[in-house]
Amino acid sequence: MQELKTETLWILISDHLPDVSEAGTFVEHPECGAVNIFTGLTRNHHDGKTVTGLYYDCYEEMALKEAQKLLDEITQKYKLSKAVLFHKTGDAPVGEISLITALSAPHRKPVLDATDELINRLKEELPIWKREEFEDETLWKEEQIIRKESKTAN
Repeated sequence: MQELKTETLWILISDHLPDVSEAGTFVEHPECGAVNIFTGLTRNHHDGKTVTGLYYDCYEEMALKEAQKLLDEITQKYKLSKAVLFHKTGDAPVGEISLITALSAPHRKPVLDATDELINRLKEELPIWKREEFEDETLWKEEQIIRKESKTAN
């Protein structure tokens, strides 16, 4: 487990995540009229195959540092008041939450735009790897790395 908690930022990378309501409560602030909470759950299918579960592995110390750098950038860019990022490690059965983000700002547009950027960038930048477990095979998800390499190779 890796955790960083300040007055405005809470990052947790662990095999057990707090309840979604804790993320929402943390980012509430009297000056903020907008809070956006995003949860990522394990779905039961991918590319026409039945998913039986996911497994997340990571380099926790580096993931915490990279998550802090990412949230610091996004918080400044969108002028957010507070931010939360929780990411699960280990097994994530179908229906289980593996990612929680919560962001707050005075108005809705910055938190909506920031959430979209945060989700896209954390998938590419954090050293967290996903293994997809299907009925008949298990695959490590490497599509982001492959896409990046193929773009730079051209």
